Amino acid sequence: MLSCADNSPCTLDSCDSKTGYGDGDEKTVVGYGGSVNNKYITTWCRRSIQVTNPTAFAGADIGLLRDDGAVVYLNGKELFCSNIQAGNIAPSTPASGTPSAAENEHVFHQIVSADDLGAVATVVAVEVHQSAGNVPDLMFEAELLVGL
Repeated sequence: MLSCADNSPCTLDSCDSKTGYGDGDEKTVVGYGGSVNNKYITTWCRRSIQVTNPTAFAGADIGLLRDDGAVVYLNGKELFCSNIQAGNIAPSTPASGTPSAAENEHVFHQIVSADDLGAVATVVAVEVHQSAGNVPDLMFEAELLVGL
């Protein structure tokens, strides 16, 4: 179990598949703080990967499942927001609302160019936001498919 007790960014180098808490089917469980009724609004996760010769590819596709909202970054550059306001997003910024069950099963995609992939390392970061501190679960999955 990976727990970010101080609410600082977590490095999930062993992150597999579904990450979060509260559903019972998570592969990587993250902590939510000391109170079930006042959980952290935001959880940060990132993973570094090696893309050999990124210029050999036209680009990549980032796929995201999230509950409640998320912001996705590639090499420190914000790529897209899902169910969260655009603009200045702080750690205390809540998601725009609680998604429906269908939204929780929908994969959101963003295409990126090969120029956005790092020649040495590519870092994918996901900032997951809850709509409130008493939401019972948090979930996200992300994948980066290189070679479009």
